[in-house]
Amino acid sequence: MRNGIVALTALVAMTASAAPADAQQTGEPCDLLPNPTRTLNISNQGTPAESWFITEAVLVCPGGRRIVADTATYSLAASQITLNGDVEVDDIDRSLRSEFAQYFTESGQLHARTDVVLRETRNGSVIMSELLDIYQETPERESLLIATGGRPRAIMYEQAETPAGAEPLMAEPAIEEIVAGAPRDSTILDAQEIRITGGQSFRGTGNAVLLRDSLTATAQAIEFNDSTRRMDLMGSAVVQLPTQELRGDTITATVDASDQIDEVLAMHNASLQAEDLNVTAPAIRLMFADGGIERLVAM
Repeated sequence: MRNGIVALTALVAMTASAAPADAQQTGEPCDLLPNPTRTLNISNQGTPAESWFITEAVLVCPGGRRIVADTATYSLAASQITLNGDVEVDDIDRSLRSEFAQYFTESGQLHARTDVVLRETRNGSVIMSELLDIYQETPERESLLIATGGRPRAIMYEQAETPAGAEPLMAEPAIEEIVAGAPRDSTILDAQEIRITGGQSFRGTGNAVLLRDSLTATAQAIEFNDSTRRMDLMGSAVVQLPTQELRGDTITATVDASDQIDEVLAMHNASLQAEDLNVTAPAIRLMFADGGIERLVAM
């Protein structure tokens, strides 16, 4: 169980800057880059209802966000860009691919649909879903990402250490690798809904499954908070290892600064099964040290 939670912080960081900060509330329009083969039709030009219809669209928005699509409709008054076909939305921290999207230039809201892939550029961590909604942080609320539709998946890769003075590595695994299964340096979360709040916590709801190396954790909901370093499995929770299985209505794990589990508590109908041990109790607490279980307490 010792290596089960590494790389979770890569996921909770993915919405910390969902849009560049200086792109917020500027009121500046996006710029349409030159393209000799595109078509540009402008309706209601010079009025508050001015709208552009663009084929082979390539736009750059305040803050450096680059937007590409087969076709785009840009309503200047609403600060809204509707994108269709081979959609690409890129900034310095992450890239998004989908078949349809709506982007609101002032608020930084982004709503993507159909074959959505959001990739964190520093280490290649990925969220895949059919529906993805990103709400930028405002004075009234924290940033929020909601992935739904189909069976959303998040693959979190460890951030490799970069030598002083060196450029960070841009580890971007191929889609074939993502579909086939993540390599050993990754953590996978599958659920009916994945929600990331404030760049500090994530929650997978609906038959949630978390995979890391030989560890499999399942529950109706799995939640991790980076500020408290705590993971909660709620509803028919199970943590499985090759030689151990821990069950409970709820399982709570605390994680140290190195993303290693240091304590696990299973509560209500708790049970622990191992090769030479079978314990059933209202609650079971496991404490770890030096890579293994140091103490077991059944209550």
